[in-house]
Amino acid sequence: MKHKTLRIDLLSDWQKHFAFGLGEVILSEKDSDENIITELVLATNAFDLIMNLDNDFLHHSSESTVYRYNYSRVYDMIGWASEKEEQIIDIIEFYDYLINNENQVDIKLFGKEYYEIINICKSVMENENKLYLTADNY
Repeated sequence: MKHKTLRIDLLSDWQKHFAFGLGEVILSEKDSDENIITELVLATNAFDLIMNLDNDFLHHSSESTVYRYNYSRVYDMIGWASEKEEQIIDIIEFYDYLINNENQVDIKLFGKEYYEIINICKSVMENENKLYLTADNY
């Protein structure tokens, strides 16, 4: 039986407003057979805004997605998840980070992206799937 992937492309929403190229972030929900269930594509600009909602990634565990993503972009030559797909191991912590910082979300600027990331996290947790991240190094 052929598996069908749900692809949600929000990158084009940002491209309508910018003349220059944008980096791309892909969040992929995969089942136990590594089939992609949902693939969310968004601009790095939007994802960066989401990953900086609390403006203090250094207070997160060094193993957390928020810390690893932001630290690598501030201090490393190559960002985490930029050369290969990385699994988001701490899905509950990542989801909690999103929910706990909802009051920081600019709905008009990156609200769609924020809520789609929450939806994919919920699906991963409810279906006991895995979540992977790939992000352009810009």
